[in-house]
Amino acid sequence: MPLVTNRLRWLIRRLSRMYWQEVPYRAATVLRSDSNGCMRTFSILITSGVSMLEALRIAAQVVSSVPIRHSLLLAAVRVREGASLSSALRDSGQFPAMTVQLLASGEASGRLGVMAERAACQQEREAEMRLAALLALFEPVLILTLGGIVLLIVLAILLPIFDLNQLVH
Repeated sequence: MPLVTNRLRWLIRRLSRMYWQEVPYRAATVLRSDSNGCMRTFSILITSGVSMLEALRIAAQVVSSVPIRHSLLLAAVRVREGASLSSALRDSGQFPAMTVQLLASGEASGRLGVMAERAACQQEREAEMRLAALLALFEPVLILTLGGIVLLIVLAILLPIFDLNQLVH
């Protein structure tokens, strides 16, 4: 019985992840958030002296998004085979172009950890701007919705009063 419930939980969790990653704006937000967390972890590990391959593997374990995890593990394999990190991440298509360019610059200058940190900060700023834009769009919708609810309540109170007034005259 526990085996069946565990498999059912796993299936539900897997389907819900697949669903949430398919919602357009949500998918982009999740991918950017996971990419940001990955770059932040990668930067800390590289700055601490961990090898690039090990840092990629650890960063892949931190990420909750399956496509990003897969692309990080694939990038680790390609780096082990001799490819540059930036070209491996560029070919995956899961990371923003600015992040890939910053990592390429870090590889060329020998300051990969610093550039990965800059990439994470840049992705954070971009995520904050997207969230601010989304909230700016959400506020008028919320105001109009609340205005409609107040209108319905006022009409529900005043219409019976007007009907009673019509009966009197």
